[in-house]
Amino acid sequence: MNRLIKIAKTHKALEARKEAIFWLAERSSKKAVQELSDFAYRSEETEIQKQAVFALSQFSGDDGVKELIEIARHHKNPAIRKEAIFWLGQTEHPEAVKAILEVLEKSQ
Repeated sequence: MNRLIKIAKTHKALEARKEAIFWLAERSSKKAVQELSDFAYRSEETEIQKQAVFALSQFSGDDGVKELIEIARHHKNPAIRKEAIFWLGQTEHPEAVKAILEVLEKSQ
C-alpha cells in the first residue's frame, strides 16, 4: 500500500497517480480511506480530487460512505462536493440519502 501512496503523491504522470488512487480503494482499509480523504482535500489537482472521491465510492461498508458524506458537506470546491453527492446517490446506504437531502436543503 505504501508504494501506491508514493506513486499517487509523486509520480509525474497524472494517469499513473489516478491509477494508484484507484488501486488504493481495492485495499479497503482504514489507512486507505484516510489517504483517499487526504487526496480529496489536499491535492491541488481537481482530477486527483475527483479520482479520490470515486475511489471512496468503491469501498464496501460504511467507511467510504462516511467520508463521501463529509466531503459533500464540507469540501471547499463545489465540483468536488457535487462529485461526492453523485457517488452517494449511487449507493444504497441509508445515511447517503439523508446526507444528500441535508446538503440540498442547506444550499437553498
